[in-house]
Amino acid sequence: MGRRNRREPQSEPAEIRVGGMRRIEDHADGQWAVQKLMGASARKIYPCPGCNQQIPIGLAHTVAWPYFGRDIEECIDERRHWHNICWQKRLNRR
Repeated sequence: MGRRNRREPQSEPAEIRVGGMRRIEDHADGQWAVQKLMGASARKIYPCPGCNQQIPIGLAHTVAWPYFGRDIEECIDERRHWHNICWQKRLNRR
């Protein structure tokens, strides 16, 4: 019987499993705190500011807010949920 190549299960930090690590991105419109959410953690419907369409439950998307050195708890009202493609193309819109 041949050998089975199985990898040992690796435990990931909860932030990675749930949605991903936050990072700071520099863009022409300023600094943004950005976090990618996986579909499993998207449990509500959100309006996308890029296309004015709804982001359905279970769809992976991007959460972004202006970064001024603050943590997410301090800027909860400024968070916006974007379709991934809308976030990538937002600076190309007229």
